[in-house]
Amino acid sequence: MSNDSYLDNISQESLDVLQHFGPEAPVKLNTYACAVEDALLESLAHQRTLQQRLTAATDEREQMLGILTDPDRLIAYVCGFFGPEGSCPGGAVMSRCPSEIVAR
Repeated sequence: MSNDSYLDNISQESLDVLQHFGPEAPVKLNTYACAVEDALLESLAHQRTLQQRLTAATDEREQMLGILTDPDRLIAYVCGFFGPEGSCPGGAVMSRCPSEIVAR
């Protein structure tokens, strides 16, 4: 038994680590553990962002698939896009929409 009450309360394994890695081992280990934790948190945040993007892309795909497979929705979309109030680039305007067409 030593005269140092602090060293008397440290396990032999801890003393072996201190002897092998030096007195700064706890600081280095803590720094490393904090860096690993920060990297994990950053990775989880990135994963959440990717999941949100995937969900949005899936929703957009479902909407587009619905438009392309339902003739009435497709006609409404095309008329809305190319119609007088539509957002068609270049200003192209359809002169006739289904509401103006008597027979299909």
